[in-house]
Amino acid sequence: MTRSAKLMIAGGLLVSGVSCGVWAWFLAGKTLDVADQWSSVAAGFAALLLGLPSLVIAVLAMRASGRSASAHGSAAPAPTVGPRGVNVTGPVSAPIVTGDHNQVQG
Repeated sequence: MTRSAKLMIAGGLLVSGVSCGVWAWFLAGKTLDVADQWSSVAAGFAALLLGLPSLVIAVLAMRASGRSASAHGSAAPAPTVGPRGVNVTGPVSAPIVTGDHNQVQG
């Protein structure tokens, strides 16, 4: 791990720790009901801030893989041969290793 990556992780942990401390200090002056309401609002914003970028990344990854949501489930699976058959789509240029360490040449 590079030095800049370690510094970024340490900085992120420092910011998270300080923000949690400030949040606890802010809520300490409130009644339990009001603190619960504030925490619920903060949780909703945190879910949006973390959920929306995750959704965008997932959609971009799906588009980059060449699949769409409608085409993913519509194609019929290729038939397998034998009781331990393996479905492979496209050309195979390397051996396929099964769970019991047997190799199948493509």
